[in-house]
Order: sequence, then C-alpha cells, then structure tokens
Amino acid sequence: MTKLTFIAALAAFGVGAVALAQDAAPKPAQRPGQGQGRNVVQVCAMKGEALKTPGKAESVEFNGKKVLFCCANCKGAFEKLDDAAKTKTVTKAGLISQKLTALKTIERVEKQLKELDGVKEVVTAAPAGKVSCAVTGEEIESAAKAAGKVEYKGKTYYFCCPGCIKKFNETPDKFVK
Repeated sequence: MTKLTFIAALAAFGVGAVALAQDAAPKPAQRPGQGQGRNVVQVCAMKGEALKTPGKAESVEFNGKKVLFCCANCKGAFEKLDDAAKTKTVTKAGLISQKLTALKTIERVEKQLKELDGVKEVVTAAPAGKVSCAVTGEEIESAAKAAGKVEYKGKTYYFCCPGCIKKFNETPDKFVK
C-alpha cells in the first residue's frame, strides 16, 4: 500500500475531516492534537512545519484552542490576521498536523512489517490429531480448534490464544525449537 493510498483510506474514514466539525462547539483550551495519542505531530500555525519542542512553543488562545508557533514573529503575524483568516490558518495547521501524524504512523507500521518479514499467516491443511501451542506448549484438541496458526521458516506453528500469536510474531526465534 502506498502512502497516498493509506492517507486516502484514512480520509475515507473521516480522520482528516474532523477539524471543521470540532469548531462548532466550544471546548476547553487544548493543544492541537491533544487527546489523539502521544504521537501527534504539532505544527507552527503560520508555517505548517513540525515543531521540534512544542512544549516551549509560542502560543495564543483562539476560539478556545491553543494555537502554537515556532517563533514570536509567526505569533505576531497570526495576531494581525482577521478572524476568518485565523480560522482558516488554524484549520489548515490542524490538517497538516494530521497528515504528518499519519505519515509518522505509516513509517512506524512499515518498520514493524519489515521486522516481521518471514513471518506470515497462512492457510494450509490442518494436521490430524492434537497439536501444541508454540508459545505455552499447551495441548490443543486439534488444529481446527487452535486460535490460529503462523508459518515461519517453512514450518506451521499453532496457538491456544490470540495473545500467543502476538508473542510469537514479536520474537519467533525465541519459540522455534
């Protein structure tokens, strides 16, 4: 999946369209992106660039929101705008923040996928009889009743629960015997 396809998918689910709807109701002051997770990229409202130290950024309150700036010059330029231009600027900064956050998420997911290269779920014929969980060693009545299976380095491993599948995928070599 390309980055543009992923961003388009996010937009289809409304990830990028919440800024205007949120402006309708008054809310307590908060930083752009606050409450959306710890990995939100905060940007200068005037330049639309990621802030290196958002906690130390210049800021003003506008329509109940804390608006951040990279420097006093950007803050001063924002304060000279009329309310319509300020609203447009804040909305645009919010969308840029969402885009940068989505790109950061894509990078993190791509890194995790790369780490899992060689580990893939497959559909194969189930062996007859009992199997054991690759993580706990617990006996499972049959492959059909296993919580799942993963093929790793040409061998199929079965699991008693989804948690074991996750543990296995994180460090498969730890469980391969």
